Amino acid sequence: MDKVTDPCSLLTDAQRAELSITRARKGTADPVHTGPVAACMLNPSGPSATYRVVAVPNTGVGYWFDVVNMSTQVIDVSGFPAVRATFSGSAGVAACSIAVSVADNQQLLVDFTPDDRQFSQEQMCQNAQKAAGLALATLQTIK
Repeated sequence: MDKVTDPCSLLTDAQRAELSITRARKGTADPVHTGPVAACMLNPSGPSATYRVVAVPNTGVGYWFDVVNMSTQVIDVSGFPAVRATFSGSAGVAACSIAVSVADNQQLLVDFTPDDRQFSQEQMCQNAQKAAGLALATLQTIK
């Protein structure tokens, strides 16, 4: 994960097509409140939404179990332990985050956030998990 300086590189053109991505832009994020790291925001065609891909080099997935107002569930993404995180009690537009444990104190974080109410919570999490699996497949090829 230390070699991932551009999280946009974790989704290939073919994978982006599979997710119907039409736009990608680089930025930064601070998802675990330890300082900004590189992030990639990707927008699919169709209903307005954003995927966010972040390689978090300094905090493991256990972080998500301690976040207030967060519902968590242990899941598997392509054979890797992961956490599905959603805000507890959120009604309407929310997001789903999938944090994949890729090494000690390192996680691949993929969020799916809709801009409107066209997705159920389950659909958001399915989209985030699919993107996380694709990004993880690319990450495994980086030496």
